[in-house]
Amino acid sequence: MVFPPKATADDAMLQWFALAPADPASNSTISFNVTATVSLRNPNMYRAIEYGALAMTFSFNGTRFDDSASVPGFKHKARKTATQSMRVSSVGKPIKLTRPRVGEFRAENDTGSFGVEMRLDTVLQYKGRSHPTSRRRNRRSGQRPPTDRPPSPSVRRGAGEARPVPRLLLLW
Repeated sequence: MVFPPKATADDAMLQWFALAPADPASNSTISFNVTATVSLRNPNMYRAIEYGALAMTFSFNGTRFDDSASVPGFKHKARKTATQSMRVSSVGKPIKLTRPRVGEFRAENDTGSFGVEMRLDTVLQYKGRSHPTSRRRNRRSGQRPPTDRPPSPSVRRGAGEARPVPRLLLLW
């Protein structure tokens, strides 16, 4: 059985978040600076996970920011935790907001608490452990056994097979 990785946000800080409203509201610009540290735990006992590039994007009230951060792909060993830190900043980028969402930004700005969504996107593959004991040699003749026999059960299980999984979504 193969389990998906477990993602947790260890630290996330919105250091700067400013909106320059315009008329019409769709011409508004946004400036922000975000740092986030994410831990990924591989709960599998025998399967490593190979990640493609890990991209982090942000959105405010359903409107996605244009800028994102990415970390190059990496290999995640079985039963280990990998920690990735990313920083995204933008100054004066256009954002498509409706007039009510500009008002919502002002209300959240007054309270000092913003609802910003962080999304992690990646493609990952599970890599099985190779089993050297599944390759047996015929000790009497020093040759490999005939190939007309079916492979052993450990080989049929698909050691080393790659399976794509759905994208990860982490909200805080």
